[in-house]
Amino acid sequence: MNVLRFPGCRADTLLGYLKALGLNRLVSQQYDRSVRGAWGGQAFQLIAPFERSAVERFFLDDYAPLPILNPWNKGAGFDGKQDTAASIIDRIRKSVQHRWRPYRDAVALIEGRLVSTGLRDRLEKEDVVAFLRANYADEALPWLEAAIVLQGDGAVFPFLLGSGGNDGRLDFSVNFATRALDVVGDKPLADRHELLRDALDDTSSAKLIADVAIGQFGPRYAGGVNGTTGFDAASLVNPWDLVLALEGAVAFSGGLSKRLPSGGERTTFPFAFSSVAGGYASASNDEPTRGELWLPVWKGAATFPAVAAMLRSGRADLPSSGDQPLVRTALNAIQATQAALTLGAGAGIDRFERIAFVQRNGLAYAATHVGTVLTDYSRAIALLSEGAATWIERVRSRREKLGKTVRDALYRFDAALFAFARFGEAQPESERPKRARLCADVLVALADVDFGIARRGHEELRPLEYLDAIILPELDDGSVEHRVAVALASLGVLKPERSLRLSVEHVRYDEHRRLGYAPDATVSLAPKLDATLGDMCERRTAAAEAGQIGWIRGSAGIGSEDLSLLADGLLDRDRLADLLRAYALVRTSNGYLRDHGISEDAHCEADPIPAAFALIKLVTDHPTACDRRIVALLRAGHAERALDLALQRGRAVAEFPGPVRNLSGAQVTDPRWYAAAALVPVRLVAAEYAPLLNAALARRFDLNSSNDRDAVNRYLTSLQSQEQKEAIS
Repeated sequence: MNVLRFPGCRADTLLGYLKALGLNRLVSQQYDRSVRGAWGGQAFQLIAPFERSAVERFFLDDYAPLPILNPWNKGAGFDGKQDTAASIIDRIRKSVQHRWRPYRDAVALIEGRLVSTGLRDRLEKEDVVAFLRANYADEALPWLEAAIVLQGDGAVFPFLLGSGGNDGRLDFSVNFATRALDVVGDKPLADRHELLRDALDDTSSAKLIADVAIGQFGPRYAGGVNGTTGFDAASLVNPWDLVLALEGAVAFSGGLSKRLPSGGERTTFPFAFSSVAGGYASASNDEPTRGELWLPVWKGAATFPAVAAMLRSGRADLPSSGDQPLVRTALNAIQATQAALTLGAGAGIDRFERIAFVQRNGLAYAATHVGTVLTDYSRAIALLSEGAATWIERVRSRREKLGKTVRDALYRFDAALFAFARFGEAQPESERPKRARLCADVLVALADVDFGIARRGHEELRPLEYLDAIILPELDDGSVEHRVAVALASLGVLKPERSLRLSVEHVRYDEHRRLGYAPDATVSLAPKLDATLGDMCERRTAAAEAGQIGWIRGSAGIGSEDLSLLADGLLDRDRLADLLRAYALVRTSNGYLRDHGISEDAHCEADPIPAAFALIKLVTDHPTACDRRIVALLRAGHAERALDLALQRGRAVAEFPGPVRNLSGAQVTDPRWYAAAALVPVRLVAAEYAPLLNAALARRFDLNSSNDRDAVNRYLTSLQSQEQKEAIS
């Protein structure tokens, strides 16, 4: 078998993709059914038992054009007028080559049973189509099935082929027939062979035809304003491009979807979705579009019948959710992206190339490549989609009533999801942090939508349901910001009303234990991160001081390698603020005692922790020593008074495995940040707490010594017992 490569048939342009389908369909159906089509990067390939020259000879000598005729349209050659369209039909009628027989038979049927009888003028468009469907030969049916779909309340048109085989005044049937006559008519162009090679190889050896239309399929060749160095440019078209593209377009056909949530019917076409502004630089909610067509690029080699079956049944299915257990068909580009990233688009597809039909230059539409969506399975996006797909679409349906803040957040969510989909999972391990960060950006944008609604409240919408904690490893980009945000998200895990989310978002639980928006709720969210965390720390230490166990501990924590960075504020605070909001939507498990119990892990060497911060952190973490006044003094900038109080409280802690160092006069460079950083939980294991104890106490602990290790573990047991008391209660 030979691998025949055709660089002119590219996946990232509508014209190139349709040419690939046309090439595959025609060679398979009219020459050799054993050929298989495949993609080598962006270029199309045929796996065939013959040489490349055989393909060219087939098109030049044997190719029979598909009967593409639009007798339901005016200006299609059947109006009785002596115009260009009629002359093209006459040339077909008089052709003598056998390859034009199907075309001649279709023309004879239309003229003999519709035109000459006057039936065409009396019937509505839908009735003309129904008549042709019942009487056409098999060779002519593919165009009908692709151009028009009949349903109970009339005809509908896939925007790939305009409004019934025409785009405004441009009739595709006349244009196709003209170009087909140019290359395989009774008097073809002299350089048709060179033009064929140019079309298949993306070369430019032959002269193109000027001042002919190519419609929405090839904006690159359409000419017009700014099309050259002057004010205007003529169109330049390779006739084989248009012939192969329309021959390939019939591989798509419309169908009725009956899998919508309401149980009703809506006409959907294969891989066609309504547009969502996002994912490309010029995206705008105000830009008129017909929608998007997603071109599926399949893996491996496939016969054309297999490709056609995939295209004709093409749909993208969203994962089921709790309130909507049935599979739902994606109707817009964002839903399609979620479906593609969760394998809802079906196995065997490597990626989708997004083509938007965007209005340009007056009323004309152009097929514009606006991005790529890879179908690599993403566990994180799968979890996100299962929890958020229904909710985000419910919000989108009410976007005009939700204000500019929420609309802007929706736009950022769409852009973040498209950015993640473009990156894909098939990347080297070194790129994993970038993928995780892009995935986290999706969650950040989702949180912005939810938080934006919460500030105003909404009677018809409820807050986004918590996401499962197993999403967090998928978001791990290896950064200290991620680890700190995970630790903060686990605060108050034992009681829902103590969770981080209720501290930063305007939500609360009602008497039925349901979470709802509460614009009047008191939250700690502030423009600056140190103010947000400092306020939360003060509130939570006050609760812990009052005997409400569990407010200042979490189910996760940072390690000693991050403590010095945290104390010195050496992290991206803007990024941490974003992750704080995003991870607040994640329900961390209450497996603290099981998964984060006392450990004898070896201590990892880390930078020294400032003694002042170590003492403040140890006192804040201790259930009997914590004092909200320490945090309040730090937030007010009174570092010396805060440290004196921390010394006083620390010396009263009987469980400390040693006396507190004399830290009088110790420098605190950023007391407000100390108040914020003191809130971050630390993993409750000896290896993580030993550096804190070494920095704050008047003795050092060597975890390689069994006596020192036992001393640290006894101290941790005193902290852990508070969690046990809360769990038992």
